[in-house]
Parts: sequence; C-alpha cells; structure tokens
Amino acid sequence: MSYVPRKFIRCHFCDETIMQKNFARHVARKHQGTDEKQRTHDLVCSASLCMLRKTEGVNVPEMAKYLEAYLSEILADYRQPLRACTFAVAQKVSAVYVDTLVGMQIEVLGPSTALGAGFTA
Repeated sequence: MSYVPRKFIRCHFCDETIMQKNFARHVARKHQGTDEKQRTHDLVCSASLCMLRKTEGVNVPEMAKYLEAYLSEILADYRQPLRACTFAVAQKVSAVYVDTLVGMQIEVLGPSTALGAGFTA
C-alpha cells in the first residue's frame, strides 16, 4: 500500500481549503496573533466563570484581590471592566430569574394571590 499525501487541508481558523504546502504561509499571513487572541479570550471567559462560581467574598474589593492573586495574566487595565461586566451579567440573570418565577406564580395562582391583595392586572 503506497502513501498518498493529501494535497489540500482545511484551515482550522477560517475553514478555508488550502494546499498543504502553503498552509504555514497562509497562517502567517492571515492569522498572525490568532492563537494569542484565543488564549486571551479563553482566559477572560475562565475569569468570569470563576468569579460567578464564588460564593464567599462576592464584592468588588474581594474580586479585585482574587483576580490579582489568581489571574494575574489579565492586564490590570482589563480587570475593572471584567469585574463590572461579570457583576452586570449576574444581576441581569438574577433579575430574569425572579421575573420568570413571578410570572409563573401569576399564571398558577392568579394576580391577586401571587403579588398580594389589591393588585390588579
């Protein structure tokens, strides 16, 4: 059985089909720095999830210390916006959750029972 080399491969960054012999040049020209961008994206996502999973010290000063201690690879200039966005997302999720629960209570119990007497829809 003879080995038949593949002439074309698919770029895992842009999904473009490229001749195998030109792949290194393609990546150097079109995707320079893409690995670093992906690494930064993964790091920021990981930091957000870690902050959301914390159950103690869930305030801005504690989160600042946490990011500085455990995720020091994130630049100091990016830590404040990351904390702000993570807290904003957590607040939005909890608000939607409460709205969903209240909406379900209104559907099941009726408006006057769910939200107290005197409420009219």
